[in-house]
Amino acid sequence: MPKTTEERVALDNTECRAQGDDGVISGYAAVFDSLSHDLGGFRERIAPGAFTETLAEGRDVAARLQHEGGLTTLGRLSNSTLSLKQDGRGLHYRVKLNLNTSIGSDVFESVKRGDINQVVVRVYGSARRRGVVERR
Repeated sequence: MPKTTEERVALDNTECRAQGDDGVISGYAAVFDSLSHDLGGFRERIAPGAFTETLAEGRDVAARLQHEGGLTTLGRLSNSTLSLKQDGRGLHYRVKLNLNTSIGSDVFESVKRGDINQVVVRVYGSARRRGVVERR
């Protein structure tokens, strides 16, 4: 299915945490049936099962960090530095950061301190048409 318009959905109940010193961050990228914060006069909710089709397609999803006007890839499914699992609560992720790079080390320390504690999900127009993301 071709990608169409890409939108970011900022959800309020996402989480990002780090434990230990192994460079792993994890949490929920999306929690089902939770409203986003106000996105300029509307809010969005992600339906349970929203990621079933995408995960089944085996796409090479990437975990990225936006900073200084650019995107940096922190992990991806194809090299097993990112794992995604949909459960009854939402979409759980786990990223193994490369601590041999300054960005990997910086992100890990920022998550540990709590400076980075949320994530943003990218949703394409096709998901919105299927009713996976609902605007209110």
